[in-house]
Amino acid sequence: MLKFLRSKAWYAEGLKFSCTQCGNCCSGPGGEVPVLRPDRVRIADLLGISESDFNQKYTTPALGSRKIRYLKLKPSPLKSENKDCIFLDRKSTPGKASCSVHRAKPPQCSAWPFWPVSLESPEAWASAGEHCPGIGKGESTTPLHDIESFRRQVRQLEREMGSFEHGW
Repeated sequence: MLKFLRSKAWYAEGLKFSCTQCGNCCSGPGGEVPVLRPDRVRIADLLGISESDFNQKYTTPALGSRKIRYLKLKPSPLKSENKDCIFLDRKSTPGKASCSVHRAKPPQCSAWPFWPVSLESPEAWASAGEHCPGIGKGESTTPLHDIESFRRQVRQLEREMGSFEHGW
């Protein structure tokens, strides 16, 4: 399969990406970050709280689903029309944004920017780069194997909860 992908994918030689900690991927006019039960348990453990307390404090239920919950959003200090993820920390490191649950963050977050919508074409990747200054930057190249692993993560999420990709 990897041999086939190498011959077909426009990004077969890998892609450059280096997180700049701008916070753009965790902020915007909307968006939803699904957290399935394993995600909720993992993040609650990291925070040292029960899953029930985590659900109440940090998530909202998805309409019509007992399985899916979404991370809450909070007003962004940068743009009044934007919302930040509840776990986006803009205070700890001046001029930078970081995830306060980075070690346990949801798969949707871990896979960014290697979402299928961003990988559709070089133009889609460039479009995502207009909002993410780390795309196309950095010393190292993310190899095809890792990119495809991230793509599979997102596709699995979509199978479980429906499409969440809207692109740039």
